[in-house]
Parts: sequence; C-alpha cells; structure tokens
Amino acid sequence: GVAWTLAIYREGEFLDETTQLWEWGEQGQTYFYYKPPEGYEPGAYEMHVFIEARLQGIAQFVIMEEVSE
Repeated sequence: GVAWTLAIYREGEFLDETTQLWEWGEQGQTYFYYKPPEGYEPGAYEMHVFIEARLQGIAQFVIMEEVSE
C-alpha cells in the first residue's frame, strides 16, 4: 500500500507522471506506459522513480533524430 511515482522528463522539462499504490507485496514488477500525443521528439529523457516522495533511481535514454539515406 505504499505510494510510488514514475515521472518522465525530456531535456530537463517535466512531461508527465503517474502515482499509484504498490499492490504486489515485498516483490513485484510494474510498468509505465507513456505515449506523448505528438510522439517522442529527439532528445535526452529521464524517468524518475519515487517511493513516498523519496527519489529511488533514475533511468536515462536518448531518442535520436531519424537519419534518411
């Protein structure tokens, strides 16, 4: 029943977040589905994971511009 939050940022700008109650006991898995209405734009993204407002970790990924040949 602990609150956890996933927040996503692009180039340091906040995009969206979701907060839910943990329902899977001491162990479990979850996911965060995020699809921007305009699609993903190139840039550096970060996903921040919080448990009761305490930052637990950050995952980073980069979306590159499409290269046409």
